[in-house]
Amino acid sequence: GVFALLGWLLVLFLFRYISLASIISAIASFFYALYYLPFTVCVPIFLMSALLVFSHHANIRRLLTGVEPKLRKEANVIKKNKSYKP
Repeated sequence: GVFALLGWLLVLFLFRYISLASIISAIASFFYALYYLPFTVCVPIFLMSALLVFSHHANIRRLLTGVEPKLRKEANVIKKNKSYKP
């Protein structure tokens, strides 16, 4: 839990994309579990991580095209990108 939270905060701080932070944190959590936990625990963690990545497919598309909005430095305000279309 703490590992995932710290990873999420680090990615958010470095890149300012909430969706990217969530995706990387989920993937990193799976590999962390794979290394440190029994395999039977890794299966549900893999399924949850895969579900999270799949549910972010629209965000991944926007990240790849460069139109995903970034988190601004002011708290809880999303920077509006003129080419952003949900």
